[in-house]
This record gives sequence, C-alpha cells and structure tokens, in this order.
Amino acid sequence: MVIDIRDEHGTSVPARVAVIGSDGRAIASANGWMHADDGFNRKLQAAEMHYFHCPGRCVLEAPAGKTTVWVQRGFRYLPWQESVELKAGFEKLLSARLELNDLPTAFGKFRSADLHVHMNYGGAYRNTPANLTAQAQSEDLDAVYNLIVNKEERIPDIGIPVGCDPASTPGTLVMHSQEFHTSYWGHLGLLGLSDHVLTPDFSAYRHTALASPYPYNGKVSDLAHAQGRWSDMSIRTTG
Repeated sequence: MVIDIRDEHGTSVPARVAVIGSDGRAIASANGWMHADDGFNRKLQAAEMHYFHCPGRCVLEAPAGKTTVWVQRGFRYLPWQESVELKAGFEKLLSARLELNDLPTAFGKFRSADLHVHMNYGGAYRNTPANLTAQAQSEDLDAVYNLIVNKEERIPDIGIPVGCDPASTPGTLVMHSQEFHTSYWGHLGLLGLSDHVLTPDFSAYRHTALASPYPYNGKVSDLAHAQGRWSDMSIRTTG
C-alpha cells in the first residue's frame, strides 16, 4: 500500500499516520519509527494508538483485508480517515487530501508549538535535531523546545548547545533548553537559555547524594534569568 498525503493546495506534506491491518495489528513503513499514545479509552479500542511519521509519501506492507488509515497534521487540519480493502499481490494507492480546520477567526494567524519535548529520554530510537525537525514538520509545529534533563543516572543531550539548532528551517524552529527536576518543588521548564545548561539539574532526590531540596525553583529561576533571553516558565508538580 502506498499512502500519498497532500494539503489543501495539493502539495505533498508530511504527517502523522496510524494504520491498523486486517489482523488488528499496527503497521508502519519499513523505516518509520513506531510511536504509541501513553493512554487510551478501553471502551473505544483494545490498545493504545500506534503511529509513525510519513514524509508525504510512504510505502507499507499490510495483510490482505480491511485496513484502516488515520492521518493527522496538527490542529490546522481536520483528521482524515479511510478504510480500504487490500488484495494479496496488488498495490493500493491511497490518496489522503487534508482539509483545513474551521478555526475561530479569533485565532488569527495560527501558530503551533510544543514547549516540552525530550529528544532522547529512553527507548530504542536515537533521535537527532534533524530528525526532530522532520517530526515537528509532520505535526505541523512552528516551534519545538527540546528540554535537556536528567534520566536516572545520565543526562541525554547534555552535549548539545542550548539555543536555536542549526537543523531548524525558516518554518520550523528547534530550540534546546532545560527542565529542572525535583521530587519536592515540582518540575520547572526553563525556556530561552542562551549560554549553558544549569547544574546540578535536579535536587531533592531521596536516598541519593542530591537529597537536599537546594537549589529550589526560585534559585534556579534566578540563574536562568541571568542568562538573559528568558521567555517562559512552566511548573509541574509531582507525587
């Protein structure tokens, strides 16, 4: 099966794609990264939704029978869905034509961003800024903040300079900043760091060498302000 995705102008565009074969199993292209939602409504489906990012045109191998395809590209476009009957030994071309979402005029010129992404936080895939940019384009994101943070005994992406990544494009900004972790004060998103990652990047971890609740979020915020280009802060409590 070949999936061809185009926008309202007929231009080939990348998007998020979910495919369920006739055997009830999720399917992705040979070089696609399979992702899965972290939750689902068991009254509506038997398992979490699995999806991959298609660059605009992708080829999949699926068993014969009824195959259901979902295509999403952010919030500017309506979700697209279609079920097709596949025959063994035959190639099926499925054309997905996306339609714009009827957003309220108060939205003005629509911009979409994800301010809390961890580029490499575990799992089998090793992500890169270039691939993260491609993923953002599939989700129709204008900007993405990769927040460098500790993962147990390591800090993935610690070697990546903070600030705007060279892999960014005129329509898709990929920026690196930081999330500060504590088990007491809550998690703190630091956007707009312009010089370096703050260390230690966590506190109040019981039964470790950094069990002290210092530095606290206020102190960390002051250190972030000292780097100049402070833009936003988000706090997420834990426990």
